[in-house]
Amino acid sequence: MESDLKKIYLKDYQSPDFVITNTNLEFDIYDDHVTVTSQIQFQKKTNANDLVLNGEKLELLEVKLNNVSCVYEKSDSSLVIRNTPDEFTLFVVVKINPYTNSDLEGLYDCKGILCTQCEAESFRRITYYLDRPDVLSKFQVKIIANKKKFPVLLSNGNCIEKVDTSDNRHYTVWQDPFPKASYLFALVAGDLGIIKDQFQTSSGKKVDLEIYSPHGTQHLCQHAMQSLKLAMKWDEDTYGLEYDLGQYMILAIDDFNSGAMENKGLNIFNSKYIYASPETTTDKEYFLIESVVAHEYFHNWTGNRVTLRDWFHLSLKEGLTVFRDQEFSMDMTSRSNQRVDIVSELRSRQFAEDASPNAHPIRPESCYSVSNFYTSTIYEKGAEIIRMMQTMVGRPGFKKGFTNYINKFDGKAVIIEDFAQAISEVNNQDWNQFKLWYSQAGTPKVTALTAYDHTKKKYSIQFEQTCLLTSNEKNEGKTKKPFHIPISISLFNKQGCDVTQKSSHPDFVKNSENNWIFHLKDEKSTLEWDSVPDHPIASINRDFSAPIHLETNLTDSDKIFLLEKDTNFFQRYEIAQKFYINFILKNYKENVFDKSLFENFIKAIQNNLQEPSVDFEIKAKLLQLPEPSYLLQFLDNINPEKLAQSITQLETMQSEFLYETAFVNYKKWHGHNETSTQSKDFGHRLFKNCCLKIITQSSKFDLALTQFQLSKNMTDKLTAASLLTSTDNQFTEEVLSKSFDQWKSFPQTLNHWYQIQAKSRSPKTLDRIRKIYTSDTFNHKNPNSIYNLLGVFGQNLFQFHDQNGLGYQFLAEHIETLDKQNPQVATYIAKSFLSITKMQNSLKTNGLSNVNELLKKSLSKNTFEILNNIAKS
Repeated sequence: MESDLKKIYLKDYQSPDFVITNTNLEFDIYDDHVTVTSQIQFQKKTNANDLVLNGEKLELLEVKLNNVSCVYEKSDSSLVIRNTPDEFTLFVVVKINPYTNSDLEGLYDCKGILCTQCEAESFRRITYYLDRPDVLSKFQVKIIANKKKFPVLLSNGNCIEKVDTSDNRHYTVWQDPFPKASYLFALVAGDLGIIKDQFQTSSGKKVDLEIYSPHGTQHLCQHAMQSLKLAMKWDEDTYGLEYDLGQYMILAIDDFNSGAMENKGLNIFNSKYIYASPETTTDKEYFLIESVVAHEYFHNWTGNRVTLRDWFHLSLKEGLTVFRDQEFSMDMTSRSNQRVDIVSELRSRQFAEDASPNAHPIRPESCYSVSNFYTSTIYEKGAEIIRMMQTMVGRPGFKKGFTNYINKFDGKAVIIEDFAQAISEVNNQDWNQFKLWYSQAGTPKVTALTAYDHTKKKYSIQFEQTCLLTSNEKNEGKTKKPFHIPISISLFNKQGCDVTQKSSHPDFVKNSENNWIFHLKDEKSTLEWDSVPDHPIASINRDFSAPIHLETNLTDSDKIFLLEKDTNFFQRYEIAQKFYINFILKNYKENVFDKSLFENFIKAIQNNLQEPSVDFEIKAKLLQLPEPSYLLQFLDNINPEKLAQSITQLETMQSEFLYETAFVNYKKWHGHNETSTQSKDFGHRLFKNCCLKIITQSSKFDLALTQFQLSKNMTDKLTAASLLTSTDNQFTEEVLSKSFDQWKSFPQTLNHWYQIQAKSRSPKTLDRIRKIYTSDTFNHKNPNSIYNLLGVFGQNLFQFHDQNGLGYQFLAEHIETLDKQNPQVATYIAKSFLSITKMQNSLKTNGLSNVNELLKKSLSKNTFEILNNIAKS
């Protein structure tokens, strides 16, 4: 199949031969089809004679150039107009069928609601167009439909006309005054409920806020509305960015491939990131709704007003906007807490991606499908690159550079380097080496060896950086250059006081916030301090100032000192994670568990639990073990059963040493503000539920059962249900039955039911999943359902990688079918096989056999690319 697909390369980019000044669209909606009429004004930029337009799955009805029939050629993917003049208007009529569109791209039907998803390259499924992000046009859109069936007709921009016609139909006309790329186009038609609010900008302009959703769900949209208003105010206060239209609209629908889409003025959301109530929504989901609503709003400036030149530079908008929504979330709650969550997610998803056959830089060089660029590397690692910039220049310097970026490039389509240049030029920074983060894949490993000379009173840290070649880089014969890595450092004396001072090294400097940063630029480099009266303890890469694997020669006593004394609470979490990892890996490799060291470690944890200055979310996270996907990065030729046993043994030891502490704290905080949606109460619940997990790790399930039966919020109920079904016990079947009865009527809660079974460690897990997948209640067309059942199972170390290979076979059986229905969903599930390359040979061979059988099928380029990467690794 590979020979049938065309690989595209960043190096082949060419600017468009034509520009589009104005786009006029008319959608005539009927029960079995939609007619789309376009009138597009073109201007020629080069000497090209022929206009080549993108188009897929379109029935072409009519073509005219300047109102006259013209010569054209049509294929399955293009429409070519020959011998065009320098300026002209192209008139095209096509027919499309959104009602049979199962891949949820272009215009499609979701339970009677018509809506669009055009990013990355799906506008071409609506009409023939220059469907690329560097072609910006003003749009005017007319939507005509039956008024009873489709009373709500929406598109981008401002509504300039609403008219009822005599045939029980009506139309609206929308005008977007800001030029935009086709991927930002949106249309909504349906019978929808609405909630309304208003926001007054800093200049006094009143913006109408509207969230549309299916009737009966409006009460679930209030948290999203409040989140939107918080985001609008934050962007004004932080960056001086004011919303630019008089109306901001959101649609919530159940069937959506991703989380949400930032279409100009009309965001379309997966309903899971809008609907919220204590009875249906966990605390984490409340936070995610706030974060995702903010993310899509922030795209108005970083993505819409300033957009990307081509899809290879996707991180220009996504990495930057993830960084912005992370900063927003930090300001809404606790910076330390959120930084822990950000890094935990980064390590479990993006670091795992860097260690897989799908590793790629944040500015990829080639692909088969640009849809495969929507990865954790592009998003989360892209955000870390931006965060490193802020770390180096400080927050005031970064804000100055950000403003420079917006002012220079508003209304333009640009590349990643343009952003870096905008930040560096106003902060007098040379970032030529730093830009290697854009082009080199992988996670750098930094070794930091500390030493103290008592006689000379001299302290030093010797740094060395390495970064392994990815499989693609090896195949292409590439080498790696040293990264420019900003490492935040503080030195502490035995009393826990920060005694950091200037080093003789010129690259150890303070940023504008008085944080000491070492700019590691060479493969090897040494920091030295003179006149240090006593042996200090170094806290290195504070707040995870760079996305690296860090190894130090700090002693266990040094680490326990930092766990108790470090003034940076992220660093306390970091030390705890390193202890957990080392306990698991040593047990796995050597069958050794150091109980004496573990006891000292647990005492330090208990001291943190008793310390008032440590908030409850940090206390909870000090009790949480690393995700298995992060552990896999430290191993090769893995025996998953043995690794699972090592994890379970650590959990048992944790429960043995912390049971009484956990029991006391659980009793103290259970029932505290049960229905509150305040972030401080989220922290109490998280801590309490971490204590409950420790209690159940001793096979004591009564408290969890009571919590499941009596809890008044979804966080507590789901936590208890998950604990009671993670392994088979006397309550498992009862809980599964009762939770299904309670949650089956609402898609969001039903997906929770799928998830707790898909991640279960029980040997019955696969049988349960098979039964669910073939049941009448399972919606095979809903991406959320598939992600929560098959996708979660594919991340299950305990059962997906079972030695019998049935987990591999099960997913492979369904990927081909899913690919024909919805390639994006199939690609997501196919990524489950990325982890097989880390497994022992018997499992790896079994998994690759399934992958190679799939590659013989007729697959979409999306799914083929992922599986082909695995097969070639």
